[in-house]
Amino acid sequence: QALHRWSHRQCRRRHVSPTAANQRRVLEGAQYSVRFLTMTCQQFKAGQAATHFLTKEEEESILFYMLHKRAVLTKDLQEYQVAMSTQRQKNNGFLKHFLKTKLQNTEVKAVKSSLAEKISICI
Repeated sequence: QALHRWSHRQCRRRHVSPTAANQRRVLEGAQYSVRFLTMTCQQFKAGQAATHFLTKEEEESILFYMLHKRAVLTKDLQEYQVAMSTQRQKNNGFLKHFLKTKLQNTEVKAVKSSLAEKISICI
């Protein structure tokens, strides 16, 4: 959906009609980074029906690949197979960074507080 919204806006910015062909053109291959092969057939068909980011041949190739374990994607799609089949990783990086920063800030406050107490005792 995000890719669809972005490509639609790009078409409008370029003053071209947001047809499926024009949206594919402005995407410049970004549609192949979508993890199509991790979707169910129903999810894939619903998304493709709404966006038409892929050609009919690409759509059929992906559906055939999903339905048949030993199937091979068309040559045009083979270079994107790893990207399309890689499960999304949970991003704990933000949480780790947040907690680390929070801990460091807490430690700094504790040190400052301790120093302030020591200074006030000395004065």
